[in-house]
Amino acid sequence: MVDKGGLWRVRFSCEGKRVEVSTGTAVKGEARTRAVAIIRDRFDPSASAARSASWDEIVTFMEAHPHLRPASRRLYLKSIKSLRLIFPDHEGPAALTPKEAAKFLREFSRGRSANTVRNAYRHLSSLFAKHLRGAGYVESNPWDAVDPPPEVRHEPRAPTDEEFAELMTYLEATYPGWTLIRLFVQLKAYTGCRTGDVCALRSDQLRDGRIFFDPDQTKTRAGRSVPLPPEMLAGLESIKGETYLWERFASDAVKYRPNNSKGAIEFSPSYLYWAVAGIFKAFNKSRPGKPRLRPHDLRRRALTQAAILFGTDAAARAIGVDPQTARRYYIDAQRASKTDEVFGGLADWWRFGGGGAKPGEGEAKKTP
Repeated sequence: MVDKGGLWRVRFSCEGKRVEVSTGTAVKGEARTRAVAIIRDRFDPSASAARSASWDEIVTFMEAHPHLRPASRRLYLKSIKSLRLIFPDHEGPAALTPKEAAKFLREFSRGRSANTVRNAYRHLSSLFAKHLRGAGYVESNPWDAVDPPPEVRHEPRAPTDEEFAELMTYLEATYPGWTLIRLFVQLKAYTGCRTGDVCALRSDQLRDGRIFFDPDQTKTRAGRSVPLPPEMLAGLESIKGETYLWERFASDAVKYRPNNSKGAIEFSPSYLYWAVAGIFKAFNKSRPGKPRLRPHDLRRRALTQAAILFGTDAAARAIGVDPQTARRYYIDAQRASKTDEVFGGLADWWRFGGGGAKPGEGEAKKTP
């Protein structure tokens, strides 16, 4: 590269001819990045066409992406939609600048929690870094130059046995005789799987007394199987559809949720996902003033209970979560660590010994 008139120019040979093109910038680091794009465009015109793709073309690309889980695809498309609502006339991802990325975070943060904004940042940054750059749609990731809002940590809280029983009672009272929806909640609560993974189960994944999760269905890309209690297994065998395990949900919804159904529709995992979210929303609305219970909280409940019984590492491996992720986001430490029992014992020690006495010495002092 050479500096001419305050702007960096790139020189290279193409088809036996010497070519010199201005990068249009005086910043050497930025000029290098642009120089790579200039040379690539000269030798591969299709690369330039890819970087002029519109957001509509990107949406089509992501909808057809062969290696995305439905839940991941849904999050990426939702993030693109949020970005386009703030920049409705934006040309496409290659035109997005760090300044615009920062503006998006400021605008998007209005009325939203810091964690919601942080998640949108993570999804958009991942979109650019993992998918658009690799496919040639962008040269760089503008989100790298933007600081996301700090994470607000909330200690994981798992639903209690009483809260879970309250949910099951609500389902029985609201949808009497609807076995399928109760089985769905029970299977999710038992396996601790993500809602999207449970929604996408096929009937052929129920076999040999187990539920088998395919590698391409799980976020960790690791297949696993879960043995089922006999009663749950029998119930699932009785309701499974021809293709999908929960296929009957679409026709059942016409009967059991007439106010929420638009008539008989074709089943899809996405349809079930949002219907389940609506059922939980109605449940929470029926019990004002009490802690909200979301489908994902059942994953916390399963991991917490498994950690109590078998330890965090064993629980995480069985349910398909990294142990550190389990500790950070899922396991209710208050319950899994038996905090109340520990401090109950410390209270006795303090009352009868305290001041450095060993546990047991206080008990000895109590005996006449």
